[in-house]
Amino acid sequence: MNIDNLIHLAGSFFHTHTYIAIAILAALAVITYLRPKLILKIILAIVAAAVIGYILYLLWQTLMSGISGKEHMIDKY
Repeated sequence: MNIDNLIHLAGSFFHTHTYIAIAILAALAVITYLRPKLILKIILAIVAAAVIGYILYLLWQTLMSGISGKEHMIDKY
């Protein structure tokens, strides 16, 4: 999982589904204008969940890399 890939996916979605993306952005703009505190809390919760998920994913990849390296060393000797 790479940040560049996520940015590319978002850009690809915007180019592929332009009208849907504009409608989503317009709805978010209207809701943000009407209830900025609620949207800020929701955005912070989403960002926090994404950061926690990303950290867990990186830890999982590290763990799997260590396990496969250990298995390779056991098989080698």
